[in-house]
Amino acid sequence: MATGAFEQPEHVSEVVVREPIDSTRARWVNRVRSADHKVIGTTMIGFSLMAVVLAGFTELMTWGQLAVQDNTFLSPERFYSLHTLSDTTYLYLFALPLFAGIATYVLPLQIGARTSAFPRFSALGAWMIVFGGVTLYFSTFINTWQGTVQVSSPLSTYFYSPGAGVDFWFVAAIMIAGGLLANAIDLAVTYKTSRAEGMTSERTPVFSHSIAVYALGIIVTAPVLIAACLMALIERQWNLFGIFDPVSGGNALLWKTLFQWFSHSAPFLLLVLAIGAVSEILAAAAGRSPANSAGLKKAIRAFAVLGILSFGQVYFGAPVARAWELAFMFIGLALVVPAMVIFSSWIQTISGGNFRATVPAQFSLVFLVFFAFMLIDHVAFSLPALSQWLEGSQFGYASWLNKVWGTAAFAGFGALLFWFPKITGRNFDVPKAKLALGMLTVGTAAALLAMSSLGVDGFARELSTYSGGYQARNLIAGLGTLLAAFGAIGLLINFMQSSSKGVKAGNDPWRAGTLEWFVPSPPPVNNFDSIPTVGSESPLNDLRDRIASDTGELAGSVAQSPTSGRPSLRESKH
Repeated sequence: MATGAFEQPEHVSEVVVREPIDSTRARWVNRVRSADHKVIGTTMIGFSLMAVVLAGFTELMTWGQLAVQDNTFLSPERFYSLHTLSDTTYLYLFALPLFAGIATYVLPLQIGARTSAFPRFSALGAWMIVFGGVTLYFSTFINTWQGTVQVSSPLSTYFYSPGAGVDFWFVAAIMIAGGLLANAIDLAVTYKTSRAEGMTSERTPVFSHSIAVYALGIIVTAPVLIAACLMALIERQWNLFGIFDPVSGGNALLWKTLFQWFSHSAPFLLLVLAIGAVSEILAAAAGRSPANSAGLKKAIRAFAVLGILSFGQVYFGAPVARAWELAFMFIGLALVVPAMVIFSSWIQTISGGNFRATVPAQFSLVFLVFFAFMLIDHVAFSLPALSQWLEGSQFGYASWLNKVWGTAAFAGFGALLFWFPKITGRNFDVPKAKLALGMLTVGTAAALLAMSSLGVDGFARELSTYSGGYQARNLIAGLGTLLAAFGAIGLLINFMQSSSKGVKAGNDPWRAGTLEWFVPSPPPVNNFDSIPTVGSESPLNDLRDRIASDTGELAGSVAQSPTSGRPSLRESKH
């Protein structure tokens, strides 16, 4: 490792050590070696955007099969392999890494920290996620698992799945869950220990608070998935214990419990981050702080806890006591209460300020629509009799896809557009972004509505062939997916072109209230030269108010100017 650079002023209260970038190395080598939370965050974001292209391609292949009844375009084995790849990619390689990357980039900046708590541990987590994705797709050359993202037992045992496909899926899941866990530990400790002076928990921005809640949720769920996959691998390879295989004396319901503890919880933890990001975006568009932020933060915590505990919906129809079904039904229905508090905050935020319909705000408004439909679906799946009927139909798949794509994609893309000027220092192309939003909205809505309609009519979940009067709606779902794919690709091209050729955005383009807009764009390695006094969750709005009271004029950008020759050791202003 190269020797770190140190510069020692006379009075120092905070030390930030950085490793000098070696210009003789390839850029990818510097990226792999970097311990800068911003580089780690953009690595995860970039990987997630590449993954969504693969997810879209594999899903379009499956819709090519369903576009015509009694089609032989794909064999059943290839159809289910592609379905497994697309579903796994949407959740594990796109949605989770995208939000985790944005959180890793933004959190230290938003709470006034010059670095994250364990940056190299977070970097390890990011690369574990990347190599987990490589491992998953490498299995396509050998024997891809064909049982969808649920990996149900006993279908995943060696008797029913003798190839290496399930083993590759388990290894990939262990690496991805381990990477998310390492990243979550870094986020949680950073939030707890690195907040700026004066930033109490009541004064933390809503997005930072949602990141902390998400991180704690990952910490209590990801180890369970890792343990379950390790036990399943041991059972498959050596058959040492009867753990999950009923033939060997195991319990298939135990596998379902352990696996669903994470896989059911992960979409709700994604929604926690989405809620935090959308709250910040709408507040910035309205030129104010999020309305009822104290109640909003409590609702986010309750939403996360109830979302995790509602995993018990998997017991509906299983051989468990009726009391358990009733308990999990009430837990699922109770989720609506914090969701209504969250909606109330958003409505008050929009109506209580001078709302500007920026492109990120438009993405957020579309997210609100899909989020509302998600809640309706959740209520339906919280009722045991209705849940058993819907879960095995295409309606169940549409509901799941709405969580990991419909809500996650619009909130995630909206968040990426919101922080894009901070990450790159440049503006995106607004007309092209609006066109992409329109294509994504129409395409996603058409696909989800068509699939939901098929499910209500009894079309079974993830069929590879069919006969009867379902072709028109399958074709609509396929065309909707294609339109959404064009919208996503257009947005990705916009990101790539604008990152190098876009108009310079300035440091504070949205005139938002949180600390990340105080630093130059893109931020320097050490993030802050100085940190303004934090007296509320919108310290930059407070600073604008102080400037306006002294001058009698409306304050504009209050971001600090870039400086040259930044040392790696800074004197604290506190």
